[in-house]
Amino acid sequence: TELPVDPLTRHLWWLRTGTALPPDVVAGFPLVVLPSGVYLRPEGHGGLLVGWARPTRPEPDFAVDDQDRVEPEQAHDGGVDAGPFEAWARIAGSVPALAGAAGFAATTCGYYGTTPDHHPFLGYDPAAPNVLRLVGFSGHGLMMAPFTAAAAVALAEAGGTVDGVRLPTGDVPLAPFAVDRPLAGGAHAERMVI
Repeated sequence: TELPVDPLTRHLWWLRTGTALPPDVVAGFPLVVLPSGVYLRPEGHGGLLVGWARPTRPEPDFAVDDQDRVEPEQAHDGGVDAGPFEAWARIAGSVPALAGAAGFAATTCGYYGTTPDHHPFLGYDPAAPNVLRLVGFSGHGLMMAPFTAAAAVALAEAGGTVDGVRLPTGDVPLAPFAVDRPLAGGAHAERMVI
């Protein structure tokens, strides 16, 4: 069964903090998510990884060579009207000391596989009942790994359906993540996607 998991372009920028904040302070930052959706976390000695999930169109026909394609309007050296500088302005609004950061050092991009409701598909493929599908949480893979491993075990033990399957820890039902769940107006639509 073909699942609606669309690849969306996502950019990341490396912001050199310079003397704006001491390296030990920057290294102690948690993952910070601003109300605008701009997020940052420590990366390297005295640097920050910055991202911002902005609306992009799905690119289902992307090729491997497209993986690191950076449009000028998203490049760290694309001028002050480029996306990273808008993100930097938003960061400086919340962390004023970072207004004096040393600037961006690099840009990278890649593809983020997403589902219509921003939740993964978990369950057996209706067209191939011996195939267990655990897909659609790109960008959250490491965070979702313990949950996904527990879901895989619970589904394998139950065999064939997600109906009534719950994770033993936390009593989490898996039916809301079913491969064949209705996607239009679902009760579990994620509204705070980074």
